[in-house]
Formats: sequence, C-alpha cells, structure tokens
Amino acid sequence: MKDIQIYFSTGLVLFSFFLLASCQTIEGEFPSQPDMIPAERGTEMLSIFEEIDLIALSLVQQEVTNGRSIKSALEHYGDKVTISRSPGDNSVTVDFGAGSESDRGVKFRGIYKMYHPLNFWAKGSVTQIELDGFFVDGVQVSGVRTLSNVGFEVSNKTLTFEANMEKGTVTWPGEESIEVNYHHRRNLEVASVSAKLRFHLTGKTELKDKYGRRLIAEVVKPMVFQETCMVYGKPDPSSGSLLISRGDSEKIVKDFYRDCK
Repeated sequence: MKDIQIYFSTGLVLFSFFLLASCQTIEGEFPSQPDMIPAERGTEMLSIFEEIDLIALSLVQQEVTNGRSIKSALEHYGDKVTISRSPGDNSVTVDFGAGSESDRGVKFRGIYKMYHPLNFWAKGSVTQIELDGFFVDGVQVSGVRTLSNVGFEVSNKTLTFEANMEKGTVTWPGEESIEVNYHHRRNLEVASVSAKLRFHLTGKTELKDKYGRRLIAEVVKPMVFQETCMVYGKPDPSSGSLLISRGDSEKIVKDFYRDCK
C-alpha cells in the first residue's frame, strides 16, 4: 500500500509539473496585449495624409495654379521619381523607387497611383488614389483613398473636397499594422491675396489595432495648413484644435499655433 501511495504522489507531482509547463507554453504563444495606441499617432496620421494629398494636387496643379510657387509636376520630390501616364484609364503612376527625398526633407518610397477624372476640379468628380508598398518617412500606408469634389463656394472662394479611406492600413517601423478609417473635408482657398496654397481641414480619423483598441482624432476647430508653413518636414497646421480620444475615458485636446509670416 505504501508503494502505491508513493507512486500516486509521484505521479501527481509529475502531472502538476507538466500541466504548469503546458500553461506556460500556451501563455508564451499569446504575447501580452500592448498599451493603448500612442496619442501622437493621431497627429502623425494627419500629416502623412496631407503629404499623400499634396502629391495628388501637385500632379494636377498646372490646370489651375497659374504660376503659383508650387513647382510643376513632382520636381520637388527628388530626381529618382518616375512618372507614367495611361490615357486609357486616366491614371498616373508615380514610382518613388527604393527611396526619394523631397526638398522639404520628407522621404518617400513605393508606388503611388492616381485615377483622375477628365476635370479634377468639376463638382462631383472623384479621384482615386491607390497606395502599394508606399512609405512616408518610413511609415507604410496601404489601401485606396478617394478625393471627391463637393464644389466651389463663390462667397469665400474655396473649393471643397471630401477625403476618405476605408479600412486602409498603416504600419510604423517595427510595429504591427493598424487599420485606418479617414473621413475629412478640405476647403482649399483657390484665390488668396498672397497667391499661396492655404486650406482648412475638418473631420476625423480612426485608428484600430488587432486587439480592438481605438484612437479617434477629431478636428474640433478647423486646422489651417499654409504653403508658407511647409518649409521643412511633413506639413504642420498653423492653427486649429484636435481632440484625441482613446478608450471611453481618456480625451486629450491638442491646440496648434504656428506663425508662418
């Protein structure tokens, strides 16, 4: 009987040991969930998408800029950029290759393809942008983006576009991909006294990781971007306020002010 008890006790210890080891292995296969999406990702996404839309405006600006200071085509994006046009489907493909740097020091890489209507500036027209292995300063953005022309407002001489992206992905270096849903309205001043590019941005961007965590960056005071502020680095707003919401309780208001005279 004593031998049976020793055998039983030994078996119980071994069973407990293997069970514990098994649990540790299972836990090891499922890494702990990371912290919330960093709050600064909200403002970073706005700057990245401004870069994306500025490329589109640069591609079509010769129709309406009438000699404004924005350089024609993409000369200011470096000499490694190649552009090919396909009249059949009204598309323009920009290949930044293995890497190209703009005159503002922003680095680009990958393929940027734009399908544009015959009249980009006509009310109701929709421009589609496809991003394939496309990077802005090392951050990869993938998916389809649209710019819809809402129309021209005579009273304040502004042209309005709806900018949208549904279920795109953005990946920071060394991090997991995050889903991005971007819905903004851009009011572009097409005739300003200074003859410089200037536009107002409203709307919101939502980021969601694979764990279901969300970050919402909502413009609560129109953000103003000016060509005179776009001297170096990605575009920064000269004024406006952004509300960053993470989870149900954390809310951060970020105010912007920059003297660009």
